[in-house]
Amino acid sequence: MKTRFLVVLSIVFVLLLILDFELNSGKQANKDRTPPVGSPQEVQFISTLP
Repeated sequence: MKTRFLVVLSIVFVLLLILDFELNSGKQANKDRTPPVGSPQEVQFISTLP
């Protein structure tokens, strides 16, 4: 019974680690994808609008 509990605990721990890594990498990707307000890309885009 104790061994099964340890196995479940380790699986949950690994899953949490993977989820945390996915969330962090996703946040980083979003940060890189969206330029901050007032960045050259955004100013250029606004200036091209009619």
